[in-house]
Amino acid sequence: MWGIFEVFIATLSVCSITALVILTSGVYQENAALLAIQSGTVTSAMVGAPLSAAAFSTVFGRFGVVFVAVCLLLFAFTSLLGSSYYGERGLQYLTGTDRWRWPYRAAFLLAVVAGSVGDVAVVWQLADIFNGLMALPNLCALLLLSPEALGLLNGWMAVRTDGAAHRGRSRRAGR
Repeated sequence: MWGIFEVFIATLSVCSITALVILTSGVYQENAALLAIQSGTVTSAMVGAPLSAAAFSTVFGRFGVVFVAVCLLLFAFTSLLGSSYYGERGLQYLTGTDRWRWPYRAAFLLAVVAGSVGDVAVVWQLADIFNGLMALPNLCALLLLSPEALGLLNGWMAVRTDGAAHRGRSRRAGR
């Protein structure tokens, strides 16, 4: 249940409020952004954290920039903790032992350091590739378990249909 709440807060609340702040603050220049997109020269000043910081600073001054920086720091830190924990638990499940805990943590720490000093475009490409690769075992499991899931669905539908027919007969018999 908590996971659903986190997605709601992050997606609907935080993203919507940030978008509204950017749009209402006047820092987003639609014409300049459209020209930059069309010419292929979108700069980092037009997107992401710098745009959000500029929007918050129109109302809160220097505190707006600090607020966005602290929020990004907390988001990055908690994302790293969550990813590390999920990966560690997954490795423990796959191997059945805690033996690989410290090697995993060392490899994760090396990846964090490499990601923090590496080229941003390469880091994002690697993140996209590895996130995509996480879908492969899930898709394989879905394909392998689909006959069982279909059997369970058919069984549930049969019980539901028989139950509805039985309830209908008992109502007619009672009248």
